[in-house]
Amino acid sequence: MSEQAAEAPAAPAWSPAHRLLGGVAGIGVIIALWLSSDLVLAAPIGAVTKLAGAWFAFVLFSAVYSIASFLLALLAIRAYERFSRGEPSRLATWVDRQASSPRARWARPLAQGGRVIGFVVGSVLVGGVLMTWFLRYSGRTRGLVGLAALSSTIFGVTFTATYAGIFHFVL
Repeated sequence: MSEQAAEAPAAPAWSPAHRLLGGVAGIGVIIALWLSSDLVLAAPIGAVTKLAGAWFAFVLFSAVYSIASFLLALLAIRAYERFSRGEPSRLATWVDRQASSPRARWARPLAQGGRVIGFVVGSVLVGGVLMTWFLRYSGRTRGLVGLAALSSTIFGVTFTATYAGIFHFVL
C-alpha cells in the first residue's frame, strides 16, 4: 500500500500563463457577480422610486436591506463557527503573530486610526455579510453581533441612498 502511494504521480504545476488566465477569469467572475447583484437589488428601488418617490424608497429599502444583511451576516457567523470548529484561521494566526512582533509598537497607532475608515469602506463596498465574515475569519470573536448590525446598516443605507438618488434623477 505504501509503495503505491509513493508511486502516485504528482499533479502537474500550473504554468504562469495558466495562473494568469485563472486569475483574470476569477476577477471577471467576481466583477460580473458584483454588478449583477447590484442590478438585482437596485431594480426594486427603481420601481418604488418611480411609483412612490425617492424618500419613500430610501426609507423602505434601507430598513429592508439592513435587516436582511444583518440576518445573513448572523447566518454567515454561525456557518463559519460550524465549519471552523473554533479553530483559528491562518489569517487569524498571522494577525496574532504580527500583533506580538516588535513592529507592532510603531504600527499600532496607524492601524488604530485606519480601523474605523476600513470598516466603513469595507461595509460600503462588500456589504455587511462579507465584512462580518471577514472580521470573524481574521480572529475577531467579541462584539460580532453589534459589528454585524452596524456594518449591515451602513451597507443598507449607503446602497439604498445611492440608487434612490440615481433613480430620482433618471426616472
